[in-house]
Amino acid sequence: MWYLLLSIIILIIIGIIRNIFILKNNIDDYNFISIYYERFNKFIDDGFKTKNINNGDYGWIISKSDKAQEILGEIGIISNPPFDRLYNNVPLILNFVNNIISMLNEKYISENTIQFIEWCQTAFLRKLGVLDEIIDKNKKRLFNPFYNLTIGIKLILETPIYLLY
Repeated sequence: MWYLLLSIIILIIIGIIRNIFILKNNIDDYNFISIYYERFNKFIDDGFKTKNINNGDYGWIISKSDKAQEILGEIGIISNPPFDRLYNNVPLILNFVNNIISMLNEKYISENTIQFIEWCQTAFLRKLGVLDEIIDKNKKRLFNPFYNLTIGIKLILETPIYLLY
C-alpha cells in the first residue's frame, strides 16, 4: 500500500518538474519574441526615417530570424498572392528579413513593403497572445495533481522511446 502511494507521489513530483521546464521554455519564447518584436520595430522605424541601416541591429535581426521563425511556427507562415500567383507556406520572417535592405533602400515605400511589415507585426502580436494564454494555463496546471500525475506517467512511458531515438 505504501509503495503505491509513494509511487503516485513520485510521479506527481516528476510531473511538476516537467511542467516547470515546459513553463520555463514558454516564458523564454515569450521573452525572445517580445525582444525581437521591439528590435524589429525599432530597426524598421529608424531605417525608414533615416534611410541608414544600423549594422548591429541588422546583424542581430538576421542572426535571430531563424529562431524567431521557429517560435512563430504556423503563425509565421503565410500564403502570398503576388503577381496573380499563389505561393503557399511562405515563411514570413525569413523572406521579409532577406529583402529588408532592398525595401529600406527604395525611394518610395511600396504597398507591398507596408503589407509585409504589417504581416510581421501581426504575427509577432498573435504569437505573444498565444504564448501568454499558454503560460497562464501552464501556471494553473502546476497546482493540479491529476494533471501532474498524467504528465509524470507520460514522461516515464516516453523515456525508453527518447533513449532509443
